[in-house]
Amino acid sequence: MNRFGKFLLIFIVALFIFGAVGFIVAFSLRDSGYSFYVEYNGNKYFGGSTSNEGIYVFPNTEHKFVVKSIASDNVDYTVKVLSNSVNNFNFGVDDTMYSFYNGDDELDDYSAIFDLQQTDGGFTIFVPQGMTVQSAIEAKYGGEAIFFDSFSSDKSYFKLCILIDNVTIELPLYLISFFEISPSGVIFY
Repeated sequence: MNRFGKFLLIFIVALFIFGAVGFIVAFSLRDSGYSFYVEYNGNKYFGGSTSNEGIYVFPNTEHKFVVKSIASDNVDYTVKVLSNSVNNFNFGVDDTMYSFYNGDDELDDYSAIFDLQQTDGGFTIFVPQGMTVQSAIEAKYGGEAIFFDSFSSDKSYFKLCILIDNVTIELPLYLISFFEISPSGVIFY
């Protein structure tokens, strides 16, 4: 075998080995959720991750999220806004007791309250002006709620759950609320 033939054989074998290794790496990354991500405000959240910092959502603002895949342009995903099991509490509406987190898809789903809109390339949520945990619960259950616990502004009571290829990305949502001060209520000294 001449020199060119040996070089060609080594090149083909090396190419085959690199291709096989690349295929195995790509397949394992896909199964672990690193082949897709959700992007919000320049931050990327990869599959299988739960963000500890969470996302702060402001009232009267549409929040846009982009869902992308490293392997292809189209990503088949589902997204919901759910009650966060980490910060569970009990409340009552119309003489019936409820837990905020129930482990039930229908009772825990607050997607409609956040006006969740899903498209091929991403999704948006909208937080109405003055929205609180109490107003979200009352809108969902259709009545005045009685609470037995107080709420803390530094806790995430809702979370985004994005499911892609049986891998979930969970992003805690923190509601930011503002209050207005009327000019007659301000006193200067």
